[in-house]
Amino acid sequence: MMNTYVPSDLNGRVDTVACEAFRRRLDEIVCDDELRELQAVIDRLHESKLRDEGEGYVAGLAAGQAWAARYASAAELANLDAWRYAGRRRPPGEAAEAFYFIMSRDLACDTARATAFWEDREVKACLGQVESAAWGGGEGSFPPPTPFVNGFAQGALELWHKVKEYI
Repeated sequence: MMNTYVPSDLNGRVDTVACEAFRRRLDEIVCDDELRELQAVIDRLHESKLRDEGEGYVAGLAAGQAWAARYASAAELANLDAWRYAGRRRPPGEAAEAFYFIMSRDLACDTARATAFWEDREVKACLGQVESAAWGGGEGSFPPPTPFVNGFAQGALELWHKVKEYI
């Protein structure tokens, strides 16, 4: 233990400084506890999301990257990117239809064209390596499940973010 002499004219200010330092440290401890609790919630929800989306999302990710690399136009990928960062609401319909409406800027929301996109031979070629269970069914099943479409969009965007600065 160490004793420190504080002149009487500074004593009141030292007490104020010490109290403020103590209060700040208590706030940090409380904040750290809240952050730990929040991180536990985030981790739990992230694991839940991965379980829920699982195989379909991963399969969609691979298929979306393949589609973007082989068939997508720069405009289609830019449309997806712009919509994502503009915080716009999703168009009506299934996730697969909404993806098409956003990517193609189909303001009429023509569901027949959306179905045709997912059934197109180019898209089907990207799905060739995907297990039918991950796609949501066998040949000709429409619409693909939301986790698959979410993965497809994310895969396309990941590729776009790697290449857009060179275009």
